Amino acid sequence: MRWCSSSRWRRRYNATSQAPSPPPLTLRTDRLGERAWLYSGFANGNVLALVADSGLLLVDAQSSKRVASLDSALQRLPRSDVRTVINSHYHPDHIEGNALWRPRGARIVAHEAVRLEASTDTIIAEYGNWHRTPLPDAAMPTEWIRDSLRLLLGPDTVRVLHVPSAHTNGDLIVRVTGSVDLLHMGDVLERAAPPFIDWWAGGTLDGMIQAVERGIAWSTDRTVVIPGHGPMTDRAGLARYRDMLVTVRARILERPAGASMDTTMADAITAGYADQLGGVRSARRFASIAHYGMSRDVRPSPSRPPSASATKTLAGGTIVIFGGQRQEPGARPPLDELWELSASGWRQRSSGTR
Repeated sequence: MRWCSSSRWRRRYNATSQAPSPPPLTLRTDRLGERAWLYSGFANGNVLALVADSGLLLVDAQSSKRVASLDSALQRLPRSDVRTVINSHYHPDHIEGNALWRPRGARIVAHEAVRLEASTDTIIAEYGNWHRTPLPDAAMPTEWIRDSLRLLLGPDTVRVLHVPSAHTNGDLIVRVTGSVDLLHMGDVLERAAPPFIDWWAGGTLDGMIQAVERGIAWSTDRTVVIPGHGPMTDRAGLARYRDMLVTVRARILERPAGASMDTTMADAITAGYADQLGGVRSARRFASIAHYGMSRDVRPSPSRPPSASATKTLAGGTIVIFGGQRQEPGARPPLDELWELSASGWRQRSSGTR
């Protein structure tokens, strides 16, 4: 999610506001391989589309206001029927579009923490009275990931990994190998813009750094790295982003306890990084939100504990909770569940070399 001022935030996410219409959508299309396309543009999350003989897989689903434009663009692909959507996290500009794909039969996959965060109706007074409104039932995911998942999609292997307490407490990053070499970081990575840490949904700066380090360890020098917003980068660009986060954290920790944020302090915290963060004003906003969470006891929202049953019903859909083992930072992600998308749907396979 793009970081914006509290007034713009309220206009954008408060369902009762009288916000002006968003600017005209300019949707950019980049072909990343024979079977992979990226859809991006001003104020839009980056949506990755992977084409297989059995249909499309999307990483992220766009907002409700812009999903129709994405749908129109997808009609020009060899296959336009969306079979699976992976939501990187719960923020509306990445998940509201589910309501278009789900009635068409798409399976919507998200981390299990999204069940709680997307259902929340609360006002965050500390953040300009940000009104977090519940996601409509029609847009709710249908399947949930606990830690990791591996999918076979034609010649490609899609690996999905939960990175805890990062941008939110329910972030997924997605690695694609085979005919392409891609890593979609969701809003754990934003380029030419200030990162947003959703402290009120379990996000932390420490977790952001650990998530980026996982992405670095999971990629190669050939990997195309896709941020949640902004232009694509590579493994070296991801490392520079990590270094910026580490430096900002260290500078905040050096400040006296109880020090209040002002422009002088914000400029000192982000010195040398204004261009990377989208300009001086954007850099100040990032310093402010990072300092806020690190200097206060912001209680994160806990993930809703899963039941012992593997299958549940929510919002009219069948919920499959995929498993996986908790991994330590830097460890190889557990990929113990392997699923393949065929013309008849998803089926589980025994683990193999892919």
